Amino acid sequence: MINWEGGVTAHDGRRHGVLDTDPARVAAASRVVPACRTRPAVSMAAADREQAGQTIELIGAFTVTRESKPSRSAGDTPFATAAHDEFARAVESNFQNALRGVLGKERLMPAGERLLMINGTASCVAVHGRVDDPAVLLVGSSMLSWPDELCERLVAGGRRVIRYDVRDSGRSESYPPGEPGYSLADLVDDAVGVLDATATDRAHLAGMSTGGWIAQLLALSHPERVATLTLIASRPNPPGPVDDDLPGHHDEVMKAIRNTPAPDWSDDQAVVDYLVRRARTLAGAGAFDESAARAHAEAEVARTTNIQCALTNIAYADHGPRLRERLGEITARTLVLHGEDDPFFPKGNGAALATEIPHARLVRLARAGHQLPAHAIPIVAEELLAHTAD
Repeated sequence: MINWEGGVTAHDGRRHGVLDTDPARVAAASRVVPACRTRPAVSMAAADREQAGQTIELIGAFTVTRESKPSRSAGDTPFATAAHDEFARAVESNFQNALRGVLGKERLMPAGERLLMINGTASCVAVHGRVDDPAVLLVGSSMLSWPDELCERLVAGGRRVIRYDVRDSGRSESYPPGEPGYSLADLVDDAVGVLDATATDRAHLAGMSTGGWIAQLLALSHPERVATLTLIASRPNPPGPVDDDLPGHHDEVMKAIRNTPAPDWSDDQAVVDYLVRRARTLAGAGAFDESAARAHAEAEVARTTNIQCALTNIAYADHGPRLRERLGEITARTLVLHGEDDPFFPKGNGAALATEIPHARLVRLARAGHQLPAHAIPIVAEELLAHTAD
């Protein structure tokens, strides 16, 4: 729910999405996103903001203001009837913003993206679709794990799509190589924080690849927040030795991991080339479009604070106790989508998920590896829309 004093009150009583008015703390928070630091902050004295009853949000490295609830009598029109943005938060007219010198503040990042403080860290969140449509929370690594075409199809089908950069990916907070300052449980709390920050009480949850682990634990720990569950290219156990009854990474994948040297992480072109080779490996025997893979790699490199950490730090995170033995406790209606040719989490992993989660349904994607090729996007969209229908 929206907290009239600014920000969003979480179900656990914490506040997400708003910083306080202390200039030192605002400056400290802005330092976690150096890639977004392009202009000075909007000028407005902290004392003036406090007097006006305003709070500060972090948008990129900009500090901007949003009015808190005005006092009103019982006969006044509720402020909640005002226009709302895609984050379900009240917005003001351009004229009102212009008077305060903050016109265009929501365009300091790409349209639809915001950098919010969630659980004390910077998280980049994007929302698409109508505020009152059923919400679908997409959890991958960066938000680019989810192709724009898929999001557009979901929105056209009447869904409100929420996607975000998990820690260490995209524009969200980055940690030193090999030293992630978070656990899998923290990433689950972040996902709940994204729901709170977007005023979403309950959402259809979809997790892809490593995001599938976040989704599984979220469905177990916060079942009241999960309307349905979809797992794509995931497996029942987190990083580490694979269970004896599950297929491990294909030999070709392991050979590529062992024999491909890491690129010079400071050389963007070298990193793009490395990501394209990696995408080719993860496609396995499935469809692969090199030009599409290169465009995706370039987009990832352009918006990621530290691409090395985005690719590797999740393996060093504390993943907590095993979850596989608890899959039978998941109560959300579950759909499992898995590529027939996935060489990283071979299809037996998807079959195990569908068997061990009660009443789960398995759909195999022909000619698909570990990532979503173009021909699979309409199928995935159709399955998601059917699965998330009331």
